[in-house]
Amino acid sequence: MLLFFFNDTATTEIYTLSLHDALPIYAFYCYYGGELRAVRDRRWKLHLPHEYRTLAGKPPGHGGIAVPYSHTKIELELFDLQNDIGETANVAAEHPEIVARLEKFAELARQDLGDKLTNRQGENIRPPGRLKQTQKQAKKQNPSSTTHAEESSLGVEVEPAFGHLKFRLPVVLTHANDDTDRLWIASQLGVIHVLENHDDVEETKVFLDIEDKVFYNSNENEEGFLGLTFHPNYRQNGELFVYYTAQENPHTSVLSRFRISADDPDQVDRASEEELLRIHQPYWNHNGGTIEFGPDGYLYIALGDGGWFGDPHENSQNLETLLGKILRIDVDRQDGPLPYAIPKDNPFVGKGPGNIREEIWAYGLRNVWRFSFDRKTGQCWAADVGQNTWEEINLIRRGGNYGWNLREGRHRFPIGESDGGSGP
Repeated sequence: MLLFFFNDTATTEIYTLSLHDALPIYAFYCYYGGELRAVRDRRWKLHLPHEYRTLAGKPPGHGGIAVPYSHTKIELELFDLQNDIGETANVAAEHPEIVARLEKFAELARQDLGDKLTNRQGENIRPPGRLKQTQKQAKKQNPSSTTHAEESSLGVEVEPAFGHLKFRLPVVLTHANDDTDRLWIASQLGVIHVLENHDDVEETKVFLDIEDKVFYNSNENEEGFLGLTFHPNYRQNGELFVYYTAQENPHTSVLSRFRISADDPDQVDRASEEELLRIHQPYWNHNGGTIEFGPDGYLYIALGDGGWFGDPHENSQNLETLLGKILRIDVDRQDGPLPYAIPKDNPFVGKGPGNIREEIWAYGLRNVWRFSFDRKTGQCWAADVGQNTWEEINLIRRGGNYGWNLREGRHRFPIGESDGGSGP
Protein backbone atom coordinates (compact mmCIF):
# COMPACT_ATOMS: atom_id res chain seq x y z
CA MET A 1 0.00 0.00 0.00
CA LEU A 2 1.36 3.43 -0.92
CA LEU A 3 0.23 6.03 1.61
CA PHE A 4 0.13 9.78 1.13
CA PHE A 5 0.06 11.91 4.28
CA PHE A 6 -0.33 15.67 4.49
CA ASN A 7 0.18 17.52 7.78
CA ASP A 8 -1.79 20.41 9.22
CA THR A 9 0.43 23.00 7.53
CA ALA A 10 0.33 21.39 4.09
CA THR A 11 -0.45 23.71 1.22
CA THR A 12 -0.61 20.99 -1.42
CA GLU A 13 -3.93 20.59 -3.19
CA ILE A 14 -5.05 17.11 -2.21
CA TYR A 15 -8.06 16.54 -4.44
CA THR A 16 -6.24 15.51 -7.60
CA LEU A 17 -4.00 12.48 -7.10
CA SER A 18 -2.39 11.86 -10.46
CA LEU A 19 0.71 9.92 -11.51
CA HIS A 20 2.89 10.69 -14.54
CA ASP A 21 0.29 10.36 -17.28
CA ALA A 22 -2.61 10.11 -14.80
CA LEU A 23 -2.96 6.37 -15.21
CA PRO A 24 -4.32 4.89 -11.94
CA ILE A 25 -2.04 2.01 -11.02
CA TYR A 26 -1.78 2.30 -7.24
CA ALA A 27 -4.00 2.45 -4.18
CA PHE A 28 -3.92 5.49 -1.92
CA TYR A 29 -5.23 6.60 1.42
CA CYS A 30 -5.33 10.41 1.30
CA TYR A 31 -4.94 12.09 4.70
CA TYR A 32 -4.98 15.80 5.38
CA GLY A 33 -4.31 17.09 8.87
CA GLY A 34 -5.00 13.63 10.28
CA GLU A 35 -8.35 13.39 8.47
CA LEU A 36 -8.98 10.51 6.08
CA ARG A 37 -10.54 12.37 3.18
CA ALA A 38 -10.26 10.04 0.19
CA VAL A 39 -9.46 6.47 -0.82
CA ARG A 40 -8.32 5.35 -4.23
CA ASP A 41 -8.10 1.86 -5.70
CA ARG A 42 -6.89 1.69 -9.29
CA ARG A 43 -9.35 3.68 -11.45
CA TRP A 44 -11.76 4.50 -8.63
CA LYS A 45 -11.45 7.33 -6.12
CA LEU A 46 -13.92 7.79 -3.26
CA HIS A 47 -14.18 11.13 -1.46
CA LEU A 48 -15.40 10.66 2.10
CA PRO A 49 -17.70 13.28 3.67
CA HIS A 50 -15.69 16.19 5.04
CA GLU A 51 -15.41 19.97 5.06
CA TYR A 52 -12.56 22.03 3.65
CA ARG A 53 -11.73 25.68 3.24
CA THR A 54 -11.23 27.26 -0.17
CA LEU A 55 -10.59 30.51 -2.01
CA ALA A 56 -12.02 29.14 -5.25
CA GLY A 57 -14.10 31.71 -7.11
CA LYS A 58 -13.07 34.59 -4.85
CA PRO A 59 -11.43 37.80 -6.07
CA PRO A 60 -7.92 38.57 -4.80
CA GLY A 61 -7.50 40.75 -1.72
CA HIS A 62 -6.45 44.41 -1.90
CA GLY A 63 -4.09 46.54 0.14
CA GLY A 64 -2.53 43.59 1.92
CA ILE A 65 -5.88 42.48 3.33
CA ALA A 66 -6.43 38.77 2.83
CA VAL A 67 -9.71 37.44 1.53
CA PRO A 68 -11.35 35.16 4.12
CA TYR A 69 -11.72 31.52 3.26
CA SER A 70 -15.12 30.03 2.64
CA HIS A 71 -15.95 26.51 3.76
CA THR A 72 -17.30 23.80 1.47
CA LYS A 73 -18.80 20.47 2.41
CA ILE A 74 -18.07 17.34 0.42
CA GLU A 75 -20.53 14.48 0.54
CA LEU A 76 -19.74 10.90 -0.48
CA GLU A 77 -18.47 11.10 -4.05
CA LEU A 78 -17.08 8.43 -6.40
CA PHE A 79 -15.05 9.27 -9.48
CA ASP A 80 -13.87 7.07 -12.36
CA LEU A 81 -10.35 8.43 -12.93
CA GLN A 82 -9.85 6.34 -16.04
CA ASN A 83 -12.57 8.28 -17.87
CA ASP A 84 -12.80 11.40 -15.70
CA ILE A 85 -9.38 12.44 -14.44
CA GLY A 86 -10.73 15.90 -13.63
CA GLU A 87 -13.24 14.42 -11.15
CA THR A 88 -16.28 16.19 -12.60
CA ALA A 89 -18.95 13.46 -12.49
CA ASN A 90 -20.00 11.79 -9.25
CA VAL A 91 -20.92 8.19 -10.16
CA ALA A 92 -21.54 6.86 -6.64
CA ALA A 93 -25.20 6.12 -7.37
CA GLU A 94 -24.31 4.06 -10.44
CA HIS A 95 -21.68 1.91 -8.66
CA PRO A 96 -22.79 1.10 -5.11
CA GLU A 97 -20.63 -2.04 -5.07
CA ILE A 98 -17.48 0.02 -5.73
CA VAL A 99 -18.46 2.49 -3.02
CA ALA A 100 -18.92 -0.39 -0.56
CA ARG A 101 -15.51 -1.85 -1.44
CA LEU A 102 -13.70 1.47 -1.02
CA GLU A 103 -15.50 2.14 2.26
CA LYS A 104 -14.04 -1.14 3.48
CA PHE A 105 -10.60 0.14 2.51
CA ALA A 106 -11.32 3.32 4.45
CA GLU A 107 -12.34 1.33 7.52
CA LEU A 108 -9.06 -0.59 7.39
CA ALA A 109 -7.21 2.73 7.42
CA ARG A 110 -9.20 3.98 10.40
CA GLN A 111 -8.53 0.80 12.34
CA ASP A 112 -4.82 0.94 11.65
CA LEU A 113 -3.91 4.62 11.26
CA GLY A 114 -6.78 6.48 12.93
CA ASP A 115 -8.94 9.29 11.55
CA LYS A 116 -9.79 12.67 13.09
CA LEU A 117 -12.99 12.93 11.07
CA THR A 118 -14.47 9.92 12.86
CA ASN A 119 -12.48 10.42 16.08
CA ARG A 120 -10.64 7.12 15.66
CA GLN A 121 -7.30 6.55 17.35
CA GLY A 122 -5.93 3.55 15.46
CA GLU A 123 -4.92 0.16 16.84
CA ASN A 124 -1.32 1.10 17.63
CA ILE A 125 -2.15 4.20 19.69
CA ARG A 126 -0.58 6.63 17.29
CA PRO A 127 -1.64 10.04 16.01
CA PRO A 128 -4.36 9.87 13.33
CA GLY A 129 -2.83 9.85 9.88
CA ARG A 130 0.63 8.88 11.11
CA LEU A 131 2.40 5.61 10.36
CA LYS A 132 3.77 5.23 13.86
CA GLN A 133 4.01 6.84 17.23
CA THR A 134 7.30 8.57 17.90
CA GLN A 135 9.43 7.47 20.81
CA LYS A 136 8.94 10.91 22.37
CA GLN A 137 5.16 10.55 22.18
CA ALA A 138 5.34 7.05 23.62
CA LYS A 139 7.40 8.25 26.58
CA LYS A 140 5.01 11.15 27.16
CA GLN A 141 2.01 8.84 27.21
CA ASN A 142 3.71 6.20 29.36
CA PRO A 143 7.02 7.32 30.90
CA SER A 144 7.82 3.83 32.15
CA SER A 145 7.40 2.23 28.74
CA THR A 146 10.27 0.96 26.62
CA THR A 147 10.52 0.58 22.89
CA HIS A 148 9.75 -2.70 21.17
CA ALA A 149 13.43 -3.09 20.27
CA GLU A 150 14.41 -2.62 23.93
CA GLU A 151 11.95 -5.28 25.02
CA SER A 152 12.75 -7.82 22.34
CA SER A 153 16.29 -8.73 23.48
CA LEU A 154 17.08 -9.99 20.01
CA GLY A 155 20.74 -9.25 20.42
CA VAL A 156 20.77 -7.55 16.99
CA GLU A 157 22.31 -4.15 16.40
CA VAL A 158 22.74 -2.05 13.27
CA GLU A 159 26.26 -0.82 12.54
CA PRO A 160 27.64 1.02 9.51
CA ALA A 161 29.85 -1.04 7.22
CA PHE A 162 32.52 -0.02 4.69
CA GLY A 163 32.39 3.62 5.76
CA HIS A 164 34.98 4.68 3.20
CA LEU A 165 32.94 3.42 0.26
CA LYS A 166 29.93 4.75 -1.62
CA PHE A 167 27.84 2.92 -4.20
CA ARG A 168 25.20 3.92 -6.72
CA LEU A 169 21.92 2.05 -6.16
CA PRO A 170 23.32 -1.14 -4.58
CA VAL A 171 20.85 -4.04 -4.76
CA VAL A 172 22.90 -7.19 -4.08
CA LEU A 173 25.65 -7.99 -1.58
CA THR A 174 26.93 -11.55 -1.80
CA HIS A 175 29.99 -13.81 -1.75
CA ALA A 176 31.31 -16.56 -4.00
CA ASN A 177 32.00 -19.17 -1.30
CA ASP A 178 35.52 -19.40 -2.66
CA ASP A 179 37.45 -18.95 0.63
CA THR A 180 38.99 -15.65 -0.53
CA ASP A 181 37.10 -13.45 1.96
CA ARG A 182 35.92 -11.15 -0.81
CA LEU A 183 32.48 -9.60 -1.21
CA TRP A 184 30.60 -8.53 -4.32
CA ILE A 185 28.19 -5.60 -4.47
CA ALA A 186 26.01 -5.12 -7.54
CA SER A 187 24.44 -1.85 -8.62
CA GLN A 188 21.01 -1.65 -10.23
CA LEU A 189 22.70 0.31 -13.01
CA GLY A 190 24.72 -2.73 -14.08
CA VAL A 191 28.10 -2.59 -12.33
CA ILE A 192 29.45 -5.28 -9.98
CA HIS A 193 32.16 -4.29 -7.50
CA VAL A 194 34.50 -6.70 -5.71
CA LEU A 195 36.12 -5.74 -2.42
CA GLU A 196 38.05 -7.15 0.47
CA ASN A 197 35.84 -8.01 3.43
CA HIS A 198 37.12 -5.68 6.14
CA ASP A 199 35.69 -2.44 7.51
CA ASP A 200 38.59 -0.17 6.62
CA VAL A 201 38.68 -1.10 2.94
CA GLU A 202 39.04 2.10 0.94
CA GLU A 203 38.50 1.03 -2.65
CA THR A 204 36.80 -1.56 -4.80
CA LYS A 205 37.56 -3.06 -8.17
CA VAL A 206 35.07 -3.17 -11.01
CA PHE A 207 34.35 -6.87 -11.42
CA LEU A 208 31.89 -6.47 -14.31
CA ASP A 209 30.47 -3.40 -16.03
CA ILE A 210 27.49 -3.96 -18.33
CA GLU A 211 25.81 -0.62 -17.67
CA ASP A 212 25.53 -0.07 -21.43
CA LYS A 213 23.49 -3.30 -21.72
CA VAL A 214 21.19 -2.66 -18.73
CA PHE A 215 18.06 -0.52 -18.92
CA TYR A 216 17.23 1.59 -15.87
CA ASN A 217 14.80 4.50 -15.57
CA SER A 218 14.55 6.28 -12.22
CA ASN A 219 10.85 6.98 -12.86
CA GLU A 220 10.22 3.27 -13.48
CA ASN A 221 12.65 1.96 -10.93
CA GLU A 222 11.83 -1.74 -10.72
CA GLU A 223 13.93 -2.58 -13.77
CA GLY A 224 17.70 -2.70 -14.08
CA PHE A 225 20.35 -5.09 -12.82
CA LEU A 226 18.50 -7.11 -10.18
CA GLY A 227 20.19 -10.45 -9.53
CA LEU A 228 23.66 -11.97 -9.07
CA THR A 229 24.78 -15.39 -7.89
CA PHE A 230 27.85 -17.60 -8.18
CA HIS A 231 27.95 -21.21 -9.27
CA PRO A 232 28.40 -23.65 -6.33
CA ASN A 233 31.63 -24.79 -8.03
CA TYR A 234 32.84 -21.26 -8.75
CA ARG A 235 36.37 -22.03 -7.57
CA GLN A 236 36.65 -24.69 -10.27
CA ASN A 237 34.57 -23.31 -13.17
CA GLY A 238 34.56 -19.51 -12.59
CA GLU A 239 30.88 -19.18 -13.53
CA LEU A 240 28.48 -16.51 -12.28
CA PHE A 241 24.90 -15.69 -13.26
CA VAL A 242 23.15 -12.34 -13.59
CA TYR A 243 19.57 -11.18 -14.11
CA TYR A 244 18.90 -7.78 -15.68
CA THR A 245 16.57 -5.71 -17.89
CA ALA A 246 17.87 -5.48 -21.44
CA GLN A 247 18.67 -2.06 -22.87
CA GLU A 248 17.80 -2.88 -26.46
CA ASN A 249 14.36 -4.38 -25.85
CA PRO A 250 11.77 -2.66 -23.62
CA HIS A 251 10.54 -4.61 -20.58
CA THR A 252 12.65 -7.68 -21.31
CA SER A 253 14.42 -9.60 -18.55
CA VAL A 254 17.57 -11.56 -19.32
CA LEU A 255 19.25 -14.38 -17.38
CA SER A 256 22.87 -14.82 -18.45
CA ARG A 257 25.96 -16.80 -17.52
CA PHE A 258 29.39 -15.13 -17.42
CA ARG A 259 32.85 -16.56 -16.75
CA ILE A 260 35.78 -15.13 -14.90
CA SER A 261 38.74 -13.75 -16.84
CA ALA A 262 41.56 -16.23 -17.38
CA ASP A 263 44.07 -13.50 -16.50
CA ASP A 264 42.47 -11.67 -13.55
CA PRO A 265 40.43 -13.26 -10.72
CA ASP A 266 38.95 -9.82 -9.95
CA GLN A 267 37.44 -9.34 -13.38
CA VAL A 268 34.81 -11.03 -15.54
CA ASP A 269 35.34 -11.79 -19.20
CA ARG A 270 32.55 -9.61 -20.56
CA ALA A 271 32.68 -11.41 -23.92
CA SER A 272 31.82 -14.71 -22.22
CA GLU A 273 28.14 -13.82 -21.77
CA GLU A 274 25.82 -16.73 -22.57
CA GLU A 275 22.13 -15.90 -22.54
CA LEU A 276 20.01 -18.61 -20.89
CA LEU A 277 16.57 -17.00 -20.72
CA ARG A 278 14.91 -13.94 -22.24
CA ILE A 279 11.50 -13.10 -20.79
CA HIS A 280 9.25 -10.33 -22.13
CA GLN A 281 7.14 -8.54 -19.54
CA PRO A 282 4.09 -6.40 -20.39
CA TYR A 283 4.95 -3.55 -18.00
CA TRP A 284 7.95 -2.05 -16.20
CA ASN A 285 7.14 -3.13 -12.66
CA HIS A 286 7.15 -6.52 -10.87
CA ASN A 287 10.35 -7.98 -12.23
CA GLY A 288 11.24 -10.17 -9.26
CA GLY A 289 14.99 -10.27 -9.14
CA THR A 290 16.52 -13.01 -7.01
CA ILE A 291 18.55 -15.82 -8.54
CA GLU A 292 20.05 -18.37 -6.15
CA PHE A 293 21.40 -21.90 -6.24
CA GLY A 294 19.54 -24.26 -3.96
CA PRO A 295 21.14 -26.97 -1.85
CA ASP A 296 20.30 -29.39 -4.68
CA GLY A 297 22.66 -27.53 -7.04
CA TYR A 298 19.88 -26.21 -9.29
CA LEU A 299 19.35 -22.54 -10.10
CA TYR A 300 16.14 -20.94 -8.75
CA ILE A 301 14.82 -17.74 -10.39
CA ALA A 302 12.10 -15.40 -9.06
CA LEU A 303 9.92 -13.70 -11.67
CA GLY A 304 7.19 -11.14 -10.94
CA ASP A 305 3.72 -11.26 -12.47
CA GLY A 306 4.58 -8.83 -15.26
CA GLY A 307 3.34 -5.72 -13.52
CA TRP A 308 0.69 -3.06 -13.59
CA PHE A 309 -1.90 -3.56 -10.84
CA GLY A 310 -3.68 -6.74 -9.74
CA ASP A 311 -2.04 -8.95 -12.40
CA PRO A 312 -4.43 -7.86 -15.19
CA HIS A 313 -3.22 -10.62 -17.54
CA GLU A 314 -3.63 -13.28 -14.80
CA ASN A 315 -0.08 -14.48 -15.38
CA SER A 316 0.52 -15.81 -11.88
CA GLN A 317 -2.13 -18.52 -12.14
CA ASN A 318 -1.26 -19.36 -15.76
CA LEU A 319 1.15 -22.29 -16.01
CA GLU A 320 1.82 -21.51 -19.67
CA THR A 321 3.85 -18.40 -18.77
CA LEU A 322 6.93 -17.99 -16.57
CA LEU A 323 5.67 -14.75 -15.01
CA GLY A 324 4.56 -14.81 -11.37
CA LYS A 325 6.63 -17.91 -10.65
CA ILE A 326 9.77 -19.31 -9.09
CA LEU A 327 11.67 -21.36 -11.67
CA ARG A 328 14.14 -24.22 -11.19
CA ILE A 329 16.64 -25.14 -13.91
CA ASP A 330 19.84 -27.16 -14.33
CA VAL A 331 22.60 -24.94 -15.72
CA ASP A 332 25.14 -27.77 -15.95
CA ARG A 333 23.30 -29.66 -18.69
CA GLN A 334 21.21 -28.96 -21.78
CA ASP A 335 17.85 -30.26 -23.01
CA GLY A 336 17.70 -30.22 -26.81
CA PRO A 337 17.70 -26.61 -28.07
CA LEU A 338 17.54 -25.15 -24.57
CA PRO A 339 20.81 -23.79 -23.12
CA TYR A 340 19.86 -25.46 -19.82
CA ALA A 341 18.08 -28.60 -18.68
CA ILE A 342 14.82 -29.01 -16.77
CA PRO A 343 15.19 -31.26 -13.71
CA LYS A 344 13.07 -34.40 -14.09
CA ASP A 345 11.49 -33.94 -10.65
CA ASN A 346 10.16 -30.44 -11.39
CA PRO A 347 6.44 -30.60 -10.51
CA PHE A 348 5.02 -29.94 -13.99
CA VAL A 349 7.31 -32.11 -16.09
CA GLY A 350 5.15 -34.18 -18.42
CA LYS A 351 1.95 -32.54 -17.21
CA GLY A 352 -0.70 -31.28 -19.59
CA PRO A 353 -2.80 -30.37 -21.45
CA GLY A 354 -1.51 -27.22 -23.07
CA ASN A 355 1.96 -25.77 -23.15
CA ILE A 356 2.78 -25.86 -19.46
CA ARG A 357 6.23 -24.46 -18.71
CA GLU A 358 8.16 -27.24 -17.05
CA GLU A 359 10.71 -24.81 -15.55
CA ILE A 360 8.08 -23.79 -12.95
CA TRP A 361 8.76 -24.83 -9.35
CA ALA A 362 6.07 -22.71 -7.62
CA TYR A 363 3.42 -20.26 -8.83
CA GLY A 364 0.70 -17.84 -7.74
CA LEU A 365 3.30 -15.23 -6.73
CA ARG A 366 3.04 -11.49 -7.24
CA ASN A 367 6.58 -10.13 -7.03
CA VAL A 368 9.14 -12.10 -5.05
CA TRP A 369 11.91 -9.56 -4.67
CA ARG A 370 14.12 -11.70 -2.44
CA PHE A 371 14.26 -15.34 -1.34
CA SER A 372 16.85 -17.40 0.50
CA PHE A 373 17.58 -20.99 1.48
CA ASP A 374 17.98 -21.96 5.13
CA ARG A 375 21.56 -23.20 5.51
CA LYS A 376 20.55 -25.93 7.99
CA THR A 377 17.24 -27.20 6.59
CA GLY A 378 17.40 -26.21 2.92
CA GLN A 379 13.94 -24.62 3.19
CA CYS A 380 13.33 -21.79 0.74
CA TRP A 381 11.90 -18.63 2.34
CA ALA A 382 10.45 -16.02 -0.05
CA ALA A 383 9.26 -12.46 0.58
CA ASP A 384 6.42 -11.63 -1.79
CA VAL A 385 5.51 -7.96 -2.13
CA GLY A 386 1.81 -7.34 -1.40
CA GLN A 387 -0.72 -5.30 -3.37
CA ASN A 388 -2.97 -3.32 -1.05
CA THR A 389 -2.88 -4.64 2.49
CA TRP A 390 -0.91 -7.84 3.03
CA GLU A 391 2.77 -8.68 2.65
CA GLU A 392 3.80 -12.34 2.51
CA ILE A 393 6.65 -14.49 3.77
CA ASN A 394 6.20 -17.84 2.04
CA LEU A 395 7.74 -21.24 2.60
CA ILE A 396 8.25 -22.33 -0.98
CA ARG A 397 7.22 -25.91 -1.70
CA ARG A 398 7.48 -28.00 -4.84
CA GLY A 399 4.42 -27.22 -7.01
CA GLY A 400 3.00 -24.78 -4.45
CA ASN A 401 0.28 -22.32 -5.47
CA TYR A 402 0.54 -19.16 -3.33
CA GLY A 403 -2.82 -17.74 -4.41
CA TRP A 404 -2.11 -14.53 -6.30
CA ASN A 405 -4.14 -12.93 -7.89
CA LEU A 406 -7.12 -14.71 -6.32
CA ARG A 407 -5.75 -14.14 -2.84
CA GLU A 408 -3.57 -11.54 -1.20
CA GLY A 409 -2.01 -13.36 1.71
CA ARG A 410 -4.83 -15.45 3.18
CA HIS A 411 -7.47 -12.97 2.06
CA ARG A 412 -9.69 -12.60 -1.00
CA PHE A 413 -8.44 -10.19 -3.63
CA PRO A 414 -9.66 -7.61 -4.20
CA ILE A 415 -11.33 -6.85 -0.87
CA GLY A 416 -15.09 -6.90 -1.19
CA GLU A 417 -15.25 -9.32 -4.10
CA SER A 418 -17.48 -12.39 -3.84
CA ASP A 419 -16.00 -15.37 -2.04
CA GLY A 420 -14.59 -17.15 -5.06
CA GLY A 421 -11.24 -18.53 -6.02
CA SER A 422 -8.89 -20.82 -4.23
CA GLY A 423 -8.11 -21.11 -0.57
CA PRO A 424 -4.91 -19.75 0.91
